[in-house]
Amino acid sequence: MGSGNGDGVFGWPRRGLDEAGYNYYPIFYCFDTVDAARQWEIVVTKAIEKWQLALYPYSGLRIQLHPYCRGNSYVTCNQIRSPTDWFKIEDGGGEGSSSSSTGYDYYERNPYEKLTLRGYDARTHDMLVVDCAHELGHTMGLGHEHQRPDRDEWLEFHCNNLAGASAAHDDIDENGDSDIDFIGLNHDQRFDMACTTRDKAERYFPEALSYIKYEYLGYPWTNFEKDAGALDVDSIMIYSTWQAIDEEPDEENDFDYAELFYYDEHANLAAIYQGGNLRPLLAGPTRRNVMRVIYLYPKWDGQAD
Repeated sequence: MGSGNGDGVFGWPRRGLDEAGYNYYPIFYCFDTVDAARQWEIVVTKAIEKWQLALYPYSGLRIQLHPYCRGNSYVTCNQIRSPTDWFKIEDGGGEGSSSSSTGYDYYERNPYEKLTLRGYDARTHDMLVVDCAHELGHTMGLGHEHQRPDRDEWLEFHCNNLAGASAAHDDIDENGDSDIDFIGLNHDQRFDMACTTRDKAERYFPEALSYIKYEYLGYPWTNFEKDAGALDVDSIMIYSTWQAIDEEPDEENDFDYAELFYYDEHANLAAIYQGGNLRPLLAGPTRRNVMRVIYLYPKWDGQAD
């Protein structure tokens, strides 16, 4: 059985030892359709490389095309007749954000987990690789760095700058009076609830769900994140400063439009870049990301060194 990351989210199961006698934790994937494989194969391969280069030789994790595919990514998931668990990669079209199930669910198997990639554009190919690497982190079992319970010690989150904020304001104005939880609250207080609580975000402001602290979402990896040490601002598992804004900034580094930023060691406003670099070719998992993956998928029996 895979390792738990502290409070119920599990890594994928160990499948024995590899040819060198080390722990082997394969995460097999396949594509939902031939079109999805044609569109995303190169992006997925490069995203996997970012992780494998960072993890080698310390982790027993391997993200691999399902053996049934025999190296051919055009062999789709519905052609696989195997009880082996896998995750399915699908093309979600051009709208919205990419998404993935988190970790391995031992209780409700599908029999697969799912990773949905969106927004393919050859002009932003390298950024899509970083985006995919982020989603692969979720698939392994990692949560968002910026949703840690203690994130406010390092970050500022401006919910009103998120894409969807205008629609949320309008929805609250039109329908908030009939919401029993909003009785006695003014508009700003109602909007704050939509930014900070799961049920109100789901109802009025779903774009905020990826920013609400885990402890208020009831997600099971909360305790693990509490023990994570200082916030990893360069993490592959954090959102960039202008990643999901409602309006484009008037000029570069305009923090008036930012949804997430931090203060550097000189107390100056500083931008966050997912994977730690403005250039996506240089962005990737940090040492802290790698250590968490090693915790879930140690190469050696017991806790990895």
